[in-house]
Amino acid sequence: VEAALRAASGVNEAVVVARGSDGDKRLVGYVTAREGHALDADALKAGLKQHLPEYMVPSVLRVLDALPLNANGKVDRKALPEADTREAEAKDFVAPRDALEMQLARIWEDVLGLRSVGVRTSFFELGGHSLLAVRMVAAVRERLGQSLPLAVLFQQPTIEHLAKVLRQDAQEWTPLVPLEKGEPGQRPLFFVHPGGGNVLAYGELARRLG
Repeated sequence: VEAALRAASGVNEAVVVARGSDGDKRLVGYVTAREGHALDADALKAGLKQHLPEYMVPSVLRVLDALPLNANGKVDRKALPEADTREAEAKDFVAPRDALEMQLARIWEDVLGLRSVGVRTSFFELGGHSLLAVRMVAAVRERLGQSLPLAVLFQQPTIEHLAKVLRQDAQEWTPLVPLEKGEPGQRPLFFVHPGGGNVLAYGELARRLG
């Protein structure tokens, strides 16, 4: 993640740290600008999404004048300023518009520890990760009585999209997640999920396939 940030235009230095408790870690990035450049955190995050799976993109990016250094001249990660990992919650907020979206929003609020969430904000931008994704899917099954494939969150991690999926006939669902559509006559290639039981591990591969 740090290498991807350093490769971004105008970035001089970059550090990424995990903030939060052991069971609820969120990535926070800190960057400094090259001389004569101005950095925009939202633009940097958008650029990262072109190269990294969404769950690897920091929840928050902070632009600093300089990174704190220790006596040895190395970055002092403990001295980095605190960052509000929930700040993505307030951006581009669209409130739930029907009962199903409201129910999903309450589930997300409980799982993510937020006061309110918008229906078009990414689960991962709000600080979600694979463990919280599993908890969220389990909560949907328990409260709504419907099974939500974890792969759906991999494809489009918003309440708006999840609500559309839940409204569909269950027979339309499939555990197969297409990473890249092949051409007629090509031999198909299938991947089986790792021990975690979900396809999030293939996010970077999917992006590289285009």
